[in-house]
Amino acid sequence: MLEYRIGNGKDFIDIGYARRSDEDKKKQIQSIPRQKNWLRDQEKKWRIKLTKVWVDIKTAKAPGRPEFNDMIDFIYQADKPVRIWAWRLSRLSRNPIDEGTIKYLVTTGKIANVIVDGKIYDSQTNQILWGVDFGEATQKS
Repeated sequence: MLEYRIGNGKDFIDIGYARRSDEDKKKQIQSIPRQKNWLRDQEKKWRIKLTKVWVDIKTAKAPGRPEFNDMIDFIYQADKPVRIWAWRLSRLSRNPIDEGTIKYLVTTGKIANVIVDGKIYDSQTNQILWGVDFGEATQKS
């Protein structure tokens, strides 16, 4: 199922995003290297090349992460639909404003897919599923 939905990378710009919170440095010290390893594994597995990977070391409980905002600017300016690769949906957002930005960019076609470990989100994904998965990330924070 994932193979069919990922499709041909030539029609997309593939980017990566990794984040760990700055609130509990001891608990998440390995988080960024593990996420980067996951991204490298995806490049090999799917034979893609990530154009750029953004890394934030900041909580996602509120908007204002510099790398996330730079990634969003990149997506708005991209000349092709973007596929975001991130280890978990919770890496992208734990607040409703950033969640809404991601969902908006998917519905407008600027983001083709959000690909996380074991799931692909796109414009055909039921909004209830998006809400539950993003809501879980928000609830855990």
